[in-house]
Amino acid sequence: MNRIVKYGLISISILIIGLFVIYGIFISTFDLFGEPEKEILKTDCDYEGLRQATTFEYGGNAVTIPAIIVSIDLGCSDNPDDTKKKIVFSAEHTGGTTVETKWKSFDTLVVTYSDKLEPITQINKLTYSDSTLNVTIEYEEE
Repeated sequence: MNRIVKYGLISISILIIGLFVIYGIFISTFDLFGEPEKEILKTDCDYEGLRQATTFEYGGNAVTIPAIIVSIDLGCSDNPDDTKKKIVFSAEHTGGTTVETKWKSFDTLVVTYSDKLEPITQINKLTYSDSTLNVTIEYEEE
């Protein structure tokens, strides 16, 4: 009788451990709310190389909409640092819509976007601790 109980407890323990392992593998590979894919469409540095305007396209997932975003960060590099970006324009991305950026002067960025886009975020001025880095953003709808 002891032998049956002993083997029964060992079998149940192995079954429970196996279920925990299977559950862990399932949760680690399940990607319903994963980060949407990001694609850099264009980077545009100002005349002095102090600031960079970057246009991104984010794909959607189960809880987010596809978006097109313009951000400004300090410095000018091929791989902008995500933590230092300041988003100045965002809109839901529908097929065939465009957003263009161009530095009009040292401290003015012009964002031209398609009339099919409905902006979610539009910031007109960015201020930094160093006032020489402040940026004015102008928006034009085409």
